[in-house]
Amino acid sequence: ESLNAYGPDALRAPILWVDGAGTNTTGFTGLPGGKYNGAVDRYEEMTIMDYYWATTNTGGVLKPVEVELTMNCLRVTETYSQNPNGYSIRCIKEKE
Repeated sequence: ESLNAYGPDALRAPILWVDGAGTNTTGFTGLPGGKYNGAVDRYEEMTIMDYYWATTNTGGVLKPVEVELTMNCLRVTETYSQNPNGYSIRCIKEKE
């Protein structure tokens, strides 16, 4: 199952987000930790975004992916990321 099957509100905690709209029905409790932007050496988006490191298997090679959980987006997005950036880490067991 994709994270988008639940929608971002189901993954977000009901506290600390600027809009406070998370329902956390999945129990994931995503908090708005923002990110560290290595290109400009600063922290950004601390109360409106949550970024996580993930990996994707492309041609047998694991590549870093950024998973974005936002307050104003209707889906969870995944994009390739550069290693100098700093994101939160959550250990999640893959579905068998």
